[in-house]
Amino acid sequence: MLDSPASTPHGRAERRSWRTLAGILLLADAAIHAYEVLGDDVPFLIGGFIATAAGTAAGAYLLITRAPRLAGSSAA
Repeated sequence: MLDSPASTPHGRAERRSWRTLAGILLLADAAIHAYEVLGDDVPFLIGGFIATAAGTAAGAYLLITRAPRLAGSSAA
């Protein structure tokens, strides 16, 4: 499961269904944090909620898409 990306058929060792579920949960987390920004008036909390929403949305994108992995993309 922890093999290099070149040794797996699609460049990833994880299962697609679990990646999709994790991506959906991360998007839900991003939505909750984006919603919390509306009800807060403390500047550092607003910044934290925005950063968390953006980070979890980016994580969901990386899990769901078939973009090349950082570990390498040259398969023989």
